[in-house]
Amino acid sequence: MLRNDGNGSFTAGDEYAAGVTPYAVSAGDLDGDGDLDLATSSESLNSIYVLLNDNDAGFEPARTYAAQGAAFRLTIADLDKDQDLDLATANGNTSNIGVFINHPKPFSLDSNGNSIPDDCEADCNRNGIPDECDLAVGTVADADGNGIPDPCEIRGPKFRRGDCNGDGEVTGSTTDAIFSLTYNFIGGVGEPPCLAACDADGDGQATGSVTDAIFLLQYNFLGGSPPPPPYPECGLDEDDPVVSCDQPTGGCS
Repeated sequence: MLRNDGNGSFTAGDEYAAGVTPYAVSAGDLDGDGDLDLATSSESLNSIYVLLNDNDAGFEPARTYAAQGAAFRLTIADLDKDQDLDLATANGNTSNIGVFINHPKPFSLDSNGNSIPDDCEADCNRNGIPDECDLAVGTVADADGNGIPDPCEIRGPKFRRGDCNGDGEVTGSTTDAIFSLTYNFIGGVGEPPCLAACDADGDGQATGSVTDAIFLLQYNFLGGSPPPPPYPECGLDEDDPVVSCDQPTGGCS
């Protein structure tokens, strides 16, 4: 994303993972909050990706929807005339059009009765219930009494995203992609030293999928996007603090 500096020029901005080989991108207010969101299509993964505006000059991680075909093109419009924007894709290999009707939530829950929708309150374990309520009813523990559920405390050791085999190297090599595929579908390589490091595209899934291996190959050899943080430096996944590592990956501690 290139940011307009107000003088007819653009400065480098942030990069956001959105599948593999995205072909088209469209902007529109998909969640009705007054900010422009993004939608893009990936023909190689038969998927579309929606990135909602986080209202802070950035975008949330992409949400994935199956496109029922190789989605080469995508457009945004109010297709059912209900005052919210829907999506449509042109699917090349199946010779059809995919239609995605927007179904906004009719209301938001307020579990603790404080007149603030649950969607707007801290929910670090992402179970749909405010952390305050989880702690009040004992759904989760808070051993140190700091008001943060214990499963959400960011903990180490640190890792480098994409370093699935833990050798400290991610760039210019096929070894991490091969390790990921072997671990997921063949076996015989043992557990990764840090499963979170195998989640190369940062979508929260590191098992039972080829997407992380494809992401690494795209990055290393076809000019694809780099892994999201923590990368290239070692660190913790602050966007998903529930994830932890049994041991650090190579060069991390």
